Formats: sequence, structure tokens, C-alpha cells
Amino acid sequence: WRRPVLLGASRKSFLGEVAGGAGVNERLPGSLAAACWAAQAGAQILRVHDVAATRQALAVTSAILAQTTE
Repeated sequence: WRRPVLLGASRKSFLGEVAGGAGVNERLPGSLAAACWAAQAGAQILRVHDVAATRQALAVTSAILAQTTE
């Protein structure tokens, strides 16, 4: 059975570690990067804290990728 893939990386501690010790309130850029990567890799569901910012990042990523594949 095929199941949808869910990613819940928003503000997680590993993002802070990768970003040199960024605190929980400083992890938005990492959260956005993880969400964009996951969506492009096939994740169907994203659990996020910053919905508007994530939607914008996903839209921009899609637009960029659409232009680079034409």
C-alpha cells in the first residue's frame, strides 16, 4: 500500500545544529529549506509552524524549478 509521506521538521533541533546553534526562534530559514526539499522529493504533507512563509517558499521554489526545466 502506498501511504502519503509526512515531514515534520519545522523548528526541530537538528536545524539549529546544522545552522551553528540557532535557537528555536531562529530556525525559520532552515525550516523553509527542509520543507522545500521535502516537497520536491515527494513529501505530500508538511507539518509546519510558519504556514504563510512556507507557502511562499514552496511557491517560489516551484516557480524557479519550472523555469529551469523548460
